[in-house]
Amino acid sequence: MSEKKICGGCNAPIEGCKSFSAMGQNWHPEHFICQKCKKMITDDSFAVEQNRPYCNPCYLVLFGKKCKRCGELIEKSKTIAALGVHWHLEHFTCESCKTELNQKQFFEKDGMPYCKDCYEKKFCPTCKGCKKPISDLILSALDSKWHKACFKCAKCKSLIGTSTFGVSPEGMPLCEACLNQKKEPEPSKPKKKESAK
Repeated sequence: MSEKKICGGCNAPIEGCKSFSAMGQNWHPEHFICQKCKKMITDDSFAVEQNRPYCNPCYLVLFGKKCKRCGELIEKSKTIAALGVHWHLEHFTCESCKTELNQKQFFEKDGMPYCKDCYEKKFCPTCKGCKKPISDLILSALDSKWHKACFKCAKCKSLIGTSTFGVSPEGMPLCEACLNQKKEPEPSKPKKKESAK
């Protein structure tokens, strides 16, 4: 004698052949319903949360992820998780230039993604030597920011680094050697004789 099937929805025995199995249980077809909208789930497309069935539209509304950029629900196959939130693939873009960032390097500022170029232009200090953004180590000198490789003697172009330096009249760094060079006296120009009239 076979065991009687019990419906997972009403806990009553299932008589006859009108039953099916889902979620490891047997069901009367009319009792396999979405826990939110109470409509019968008639196809194989449903979701389970805390061992309860939901139709896909209701599941998305109750448990789905919302896109940080547009606020709309995201289908599972079209999502990216980054910066602690979810995004539609096409909405994971640079906050400034809108370039898609999926599988690309990006930088974060105030919870939003930026491509490298936009991040550097907007948020990185500019080097006084080359006038380009500084995204790595910053050398601070002469009330300015510098790339380490750009902090050079204005005269001989040798790297100064952390050595002693002086300042040119234009406000640029001079290495100790150039600073200590004796100035050659300028050749005197012959004076024009003034003729008496």
